[in-house]
Amino acid sequence: MRFTYGMFRQVFDAWSTAETDKAFKFEGPGGGLTGVTVRDVMYMSYPEEMIRTEDNLTSCYVDMFIVTWFKPSGWNLEYRFNCADDDVTVSSSQNPRRRECPQFSWLF
Repeated sequence: MRFTYGMFRQVFDAWSTAETDKAFKFEGPGGGLTGVTVRDVMYMSYPEEMIRTEDNLTSCYVDMFIVTWFKPSGWNLEYRFNCADDDVTVSSSQNPRRRECPQFSWLF
C-alpha cells in the first residue's frame, strides 16, 4: 500500500497534538502519482511553536531528502524520502538521528 499525503497528514496531526509522546516508525512506498511527496511535505503548514529543518543528503551512495519537525518538548518527527526508490520513512523519537555520515545512515 502506498503511503499517501492524507495518511501522512493524519500521522502528523496526531503527533503534533498528542499530550504524551511515543516513539514510532512507519515505512513504505511513497511518491509517484498517489503517494506523499517532498513537495507535499514542504508546503504543509505546521504549528508556530515547532521548528522545521530540511536536509538533502546526496552522495554516491544516498539520495535522500529529510524534513524534521521539533516540538518544544524535544520530541521530533522525521520524514525521510529516498529519491532513488520513492521509499518513505516517518519516525518519532526524542533524539534526532545523527547525520555526520549520510552514506552509512542505515547504520544509525
